[in-house]
This record gives sequence, C-alpha cells and structure tokens, in this order.
Amino acid sequence: MLAVGTVTGCAAGAEENTSSADAVQATDPAQIESLAKTEGEVSWLAAGTQATSDAVAAAFEKRYGISVKVARYSSADMAQRIESDVRGLGRIDADVTTQTDNALALSLRDGGYIERLSAKRFPGFPEKMMYGEIGPLVQFAVPVVGYNTRSLDGFVPDSWDDLLDPRLKGKLMIADPRSAATWGQIWHAILKTPALGEKYVKALVAQDFQPVASSLVGAEQLAAGQGSVLVASTPSVFNAQIAKGAPIAFFSPTNPAPVAYTSVSIVKGAAHPNAAQLFARWLAGEEGSQVLNTAEGTASPLGELKGTFPSPPGIATTPPDPGAVRASGERAAELLGFR
Repeated sequence: MLAVGTVTGCAAGAEENTSSADAVQATDPAQIESLAKTEGEVSWLAAGTQATSDAVAAAFEKRYGISVKVARYSSADMAQRIESDVRGLGRIDADVTTQTDNALALSLRDGGYIERLSAKRFPGFPEKMMYGEIGPLVQFAVPVVGYNTRSLDGFVPDSWDDLLDPRLKGKLMIADPRSAATWGQIWHAILKTPALGEKYVKALVAQDFQPVASSLVGAEQLAAGQGSVLVASTPSVFNAQIAKGAPIAFFSPTNPAPVAYTSVSIVKGAAHPNAAQLFARWLAGEEGSQVLNTAEGTASPLGELKGTFPSPPGIATTPPDPGAVRASGERAAELLGFR
C-alpha cells in the first residue's frame, strides 16, 4: 500500500506541475458541459468492481457523449499505481479518481495531487457529505452479515447480540479484519462502542468461530454450507451467490452501523479539466449516484434512491481517522487470533 509519506514527500513536484488546461476550466454548468464535450474524454481511476465501473462509464457516455477511459483498481493496487505515476511524472496520470482508502485520499490532498474542492463546486450537493476538501462522498458500502437459511433450524439472526447466541457456537465464520479496509471499519465501530468493545470480540472468540481469509472466500463457503453465518461481506457479494441459487440471506447490523466511504476527487492539472468536473458533478448528483450505488449494492449519500441499498440509521457522515481504523483492525485481528 502506498505510504502517506511517499506521496506527501513528492508534493514539491506536484506544486510545480501546472497545466494549460487549468486556464480553460469553466465554472458555469452549461459552459462546463460544452467544454467537456470539446475535450471529448475523461480518464478515471476507479475503485469498486469492474461491473460497477463499466455501468457508470456507459451511463455517463450515454448521457453526455463523452468517452470514459476506466482503470479499475483495488485499494492497494490503486495506491501502487498512483505511486508509480507520482515517481515517474510528478502527478497522477488521470483526470478524476474515486477512492475507498481514506488514508490515500488524505495523502493525495496533503501532497497537492488533487484539487481542493468545496461544496460550491457541486450545486445542490449536501455540504455535510463533503469529505472536507477532498471531494464529495459518493458511496457508502454497508457491511452485512450473511447466513445460510438452511442450516440454522429457523433461527434468524439480526443483531450483533444474536451472533453470541449459543445456537451459533461453532457455526460462525469471520473474515480476516486486515483483508479489506471495509472490515477495519467494522471492528473500529465495534471496539469504539461502549456496549460492545473488546469484551464483545472475546465473546466471539468463545463462539469457536472459523477464520476465513476474505469475505469472497467466506461467501463461497457459506453458500456451500461449510458455515452458517459469515461476518461480514457486502450485499453485492452475497447477491452474486443468491443469484446462483445459494440459500443465503443477510442483515445490516445497527448500534453500531459501520460503513466504508468512497469519495470522488479531481486530479490537479488534469488533461481534461472540464470533463473531470462534469464527471465528478454527475457522479455526486442523483443520476450518477443511482447508477453507481445500484450497480455496487451500496447506499447513496443522497438518501434512498431507487435500487440503492438503504442507509443504516445513525450513519456518520465523516469518515473516521484512517490510522485509528487501521489500528482497530489490527487489534481485532490480534484478539481474534488471526496471524
């Protein structure tokens, strides 16, 4: 994963990197669209699944007739790609980015590689959903707990407390908290909730759970009946198994209701600045938000749009400190016995 210090350390190069494109960047919506169409394309470093980025690109191209060049990466791979760009070019070789790694987003802001944005650049977007000057939050990935409906003898879990039910002893599967940033969010929320905390994690250990390397592996094992409950995965992963006929259902725990956050940013010195601005505005708006979150099975920061996953009650609108999340994930892994 890209070290924060690596990006920030190259900030001088970023400050020196200016583009003539900056001079023609518009602010009027009609002019933005007109100039964006003249630029003809936008380059997007995308987080999320390939199916989601393809759906978003196709919808934007249909809406505006502007080509979207997509390069999709996992969090760790995106950090490596950006590090390569920064070392070789002194900038990010793209127009716009979406990132689920909040540490990376903060690093790019502090290093001067993305524009510092305000809510004024996104008319109608709720200011409380801005991730500071990084850009709008465009996606809430809601972790869910899945269960095999054929192996619980009618028991239907729907809360954190239910996972400690004696009927689930030896039937739980838990994904490695270090395998994805999303799972770090779960354990951070659990450890910081007074009613749960470390005592709850230790109680899970007493349930004699089965460790799994990742949520994808766990979902496959859950579908095969090799475990009865998986903590945790995402709706899109479980829905993929359900579509194949797997006897899986899932629920979104509350109190706490952890989420993972995706933000959109405009690259500083973008080759297509107006197309980048148009794309970011569209993605943060109702149409783009619906396409993105419906395809990914995630919740929209704009509220419940048709086809999107419902936002859990009491959701925090500001991502927690990435360092604290990482520390919580490591602590949870230690308590759970992952090595």
